[in-house]
Amino acid sequence: MALLRAALALALGLGCGVALAEYERSFTLPASDDDLVGDNAVVTTSVEDTLVDIAARYHLGYNLIRSANPGVDAWLPGEGTEVLLPLHAILPDAPRSGIVVNVPEMRLYFYKTDPRGRQQDSVAVYPVSVGRGDWHTPLIQTRLTGRVKAPDWYPPQTIRAEHAARGDFLPAKVPAGPDNPLGEYLLVLDIPSYFIHGTNKKFGIGMQVTHGCIRMYPQDIEQLVKMAPKNTSVSIINQPIKTGWQNGQLFLEVHQPLEMEGERDGLERSAIIEALVAATRDAPETLIDWDRVDAVIAAANGVPEKVGQLPPAVSRVSD
Repeated sequence: MALLRAALALALGLGCGVALAEYERSFTLPASDDDLVGDNAVVTTSVEDTLVDIAARYHLGYNLIRSANPGVDAWLPGEGTEVLLPLHAILPDAPRSGIVVNVPEMRLYFYKTDPRGRQQDSVAVYPVSVGRGDWHTPLIQTRLTGRVKAPDWYPPQTIRAEHAARGDFLPAKVPAGPDNPLGEYLLVLDIPSYFIHGTNKKFGIGMQVTHGCIRMYPQDIEQLVKMAPKNTSVSIINQPIKTGWQNGQLFLEVHQPLEMEGERDGLERSAIIEALVAATRDAPETLIDWDRVDAVIAAANGVPEKVGQLPPAVSRVSD
């Protein structure tokens, strides 16, 4: 319904006037044979817009919207420029339960449960920021151990030293409030000093900018804190290459590698061929457009693209 509202706004010439709250972050889980959720949309910029503004307005990560719009000037797109909102996503290759954070795409997936912890048939998708350089976000299987409103921040000595080196002296305790970088809500992970938390800044989501924590837009963390109960499983994974099926069509989604992994590490054509072979193991008749595969690899823009399909009257073999 959110995309219908966006289409209506475009038809009426409203462009980016679509209210942020109108964009759903929750989607019905696809059938077991399908792997994609959401649909892309297009908005039209006003003269004041930047891609940073648009990313924040539609709850998208900056790097993703930037990669999806390589021909658009990030700071001066100009009035009337069409901007693709990359809302179509392949679900990560991980159990569809709890919280799954795919670090290279900088997205968090929450497979919803009811108040009794029973799995529901929907998934919420949120952009996140992750660790930069040596402060990388750990790849780990863990769980939520607590939820905190209005958290205080006790910056570790390593972070205080880093700030002091550039003349910014942090106190031992930063109290809750507008100057606290943890924002208004925080989820505690069962690993020391790592959290899923909000922010006191409007921009910067969808980038490698944190000290290892997972950072969310304020509205998103508030929503997640209310939905995710204690002991929710948390899987932090590294999948720059994702494949998935939708209605008998094979899709490929390729993200830029993490900064810590080196230039284009993990995006070798051989690795992507292996991923496509694995995806078609139960459907060997799949017709793959290898020219399209190469174009997706070259773009590495994080947008799912159709690269193959089953011939008519052929079905995938189910487990």
